[in-house]
Amino acid sequence: MKLEFMGTGSIGSKRFNACMLINDCILIDAPPGVVKHLIQNKFNLGKLSAIFITHQHADHYFDLPIIIQQLVEKNIKKISIFCNQSIKESFNTMIKLAFPDVYQDFLNKININFTILEQNKKYNYKELQFTAIPTKHGDLNQCFSFMISSSNILVGYSGDTYYTDEIQYLCKECNHLILDCTKQIGDNEHMGIDNILNICNQYPDKIIYINHIGKDIDNTIQKSNNLIIPNDGDIYYLN
Repeated sequence: MKLEFMGTGSIGSKRFNACMLINDCILIDAPPGVVKHLIQNKFNLGKLSAIFITHQHADHYFDLPIIIQQLVEKNIKKISIFCNQSIKESFNTMIKLAFPDVYQDFLNKININFTILEQNKKYNYKELQFTAIPTKHGDLNQCFSFMISSSNILVGYSGDTYYTDEIQYLCKECNHLILDCTKQIGDNEHMGIDNILNICNQYPDKIIYINHIGKDIDNTIQKSNNLIIPNDGDIYYLN
């Protein structure tokens, strides 16, 4: 499995907004500017075939209309989007606001296959299986983490969340964990350095990657043998 950290930061961070490219064809989250970022990284957008979205905050899905525009320009005929019901319902409004003169032409030229995520349901896509794990992020509803499996590899991707039973489940089940680390001290919206270091100590055989890194985190987090602090654009091959 190839993991490319297209972005590793939270809003307000110097890092690009958190999103990940898997096996050069699947994107987790579509934050504002991700198309520019993909182009800068010399990614062929024609390879993109699916997008999984964790939740409906602007820094996780507001580039969807730009992605559709670019795919249509490249004559790509279809894209699969896995998201919650609210995002699907808002999409036509989003693309109409983004391209009021040509949005219908775009929609006529590409088949957008929406799949509504359901709690704990498994979704097979290409050679991977995604399990939609419900997570909590303040008072926002319909938030998901993903457990991504391929043969003997299990990757947990937390999205924005605080430390919950569902995150504990991901930690127990997965070999690699990509976890929210927005805060110094975790609260009821985001995980913090305290949560991350506790997980590193509790699961020394797991590899922990922090993500959605807050603006004050980089110079304060303590090093751990099983902790990785990725930079934007870093690539990891898991086998």
